[in-house]
Amino acid sequence: MNKHALQKKMSLVNEEYCIKIFQGIEGFRQIKEDWQHLLKRIPKKHFFHYPEWYESYLFALEKKPDNTKIFAFYKEHRLEAILPFKQIHIGFFGIGLTILEVPEHNHLIFRDIVAGEEIVSFDIYTALLRFIRNSKTLKGDIVRIRNVFNDSFALSALNLYSNKMSIKNHVTHCKYIMIEPFDTMFEKISKKRKKGIRNLQNKLSRMGKVTFHTDSSHKELMRGYPHFLKIEASGWKGQQGTAIRMDKRLIKFYRCLIESFSKRACCEINSLWLDKKPIAVEFVLLAEDSCYTVKTGYDEQYRQISPGHRLLEYMLQRYGKRPEMKNLNLMTHMSDYDYWKPSKINVYEIYICNKTLPGILAFPVIKLKHRARLIYRKLLHAKNMRPQIKCSKKES
Repeated sequence: MNKHALQKKMSLVNEEYCIKIFQGIEGFRQIKEDWQHLLKRIPKKHFFHYPEWYESYLFALEKKPDNTKIFAFYKEHRLEAILPFKQIHIGFFGIGLTILEVPEHNHLIFRDIVAGEEIVSFDIYTALLRFIRNSKTLKGDIVRIRNVFNDSFALSALNLYSNKMSIKNHVTHCKYIMIEPFDTMFEKISKKRKKGIRNLQNKLSRMGKVTFHTDSSHKELMRGYPHFLKIEASGWKGQQGTAIRMDKRLIKFYRCLIESFSKRACCEINSLWLDKKPIAVEFVLLAEDSCYTVKTGYDEQYRQISPGHRLLEYMLQRYGKRPEMKNLNLMTHMSDYDYWKPSKINVYEIYICNKTLPGILAFPVIKLKHRARLIYRKLLHAKNMRPQIKCSKKES
C-alpha cells in the first residue's frame, strides 16, 4: 500500500471536517500547494506559518522526517487547518506515553497551528483527539505546543476546548519595536542614551569607513551567507561549539530558508562593515507587516562600539521608510534594546491530555508540576523584589 492510499484509509469524517494525515517529506510535498492557498486566508501571519519554514525543518533539521505527521483539516475539499506534529514516546511510571508536539528545536523558537479564519470557531482539539482515539493505527496521549504567542490560533482554540484536561502556562514574553519614522523613534530615547549612541557612532567612524548592506535577492543572499556564518561564529558561540557553521544540519537549514523565503522576497541579511570587513550581521525573515531578527551575530573584537546596536539603528531607519512595515520583532525577552521602549507579547505553552489511560494518568502529574513551577517563580520574584537592608557597623 503506497502512502497516498494510506492517507485515504486514515481519513475520517469528523462533523463537517475531514481529517487527513500526510507523513514526512513526501507528505509535505503532497500538501504544499494546498498549504500555500491556506496561507492567504490566515488572519495574522508569522513566518512560522509559512510552508517554507516547515519545509526547511524537514529537509535540514529533522533526522527522521517520517516521524513528523501533518494533520490536515479539510472542508469540502478545501484545506482549513494544519497541525504538524512529531511523535515522541516516553516511559511514564511503567506506562508508555505518546506525545504529539509541534516540532521543537533550538532554532525553531516559536510555534503555532496553521489555520484559516473560517475555522476559528471550531473546537479543533476535541476533533483531533477523538480522531486519534478512533484510529487503530494512531497514538497520542498528550498534545504539547510550546512557545506560542498570545495571538496564536493554538491558544485561542484552547478556549473552545470542551475537555478540562488542558493546561495553559505563561512562560515568558517576546519583545518587538513598533516601527515609526526613525526621527520619531529616536526622540523617545532618553537624552543620556542619545548622547551615548552619538558618541559610539563617532567612535566607529574614526575607526574606518563604515557601510551598511542589505542582501535581499537570492544572488545577494547566497553571496552574503558565508559572511553571516563567519560573524555568527566569531564569539562565544564559536568557542562553545554552538555556532551555525559548526553543524552541517544548521548550515543546510539556513540555506534552505534563503532558497525558499527569497522567492517571496521575505528573507534579508543586514550587515555592518568596517572598511572591507563585516563586524555585525542580522538574519531577518519578513511576514506581512513584521520583520523578525531570527539570528544575530557580531565580531566581539569590536564590542566596545556595540556593533549589534549600530546595525539595529540602520534597520530601524531602513524599515521606518517602508510604510508597510509596522513591527520589528526582536525574538527575545532580553533587555538589551529596552531603550527603544519595545512592546511585549506574552508567550505560553499548552498541554492537552487525551482521554486515554496514559493521558488521564499523566494530567494530574503535569498539572502539579506546573503549579510547583509557578510557586517557585513567585517565590523567586518576591526574593528579588525584597529590599536589601544595609546595617551600619554599630547595628551589626
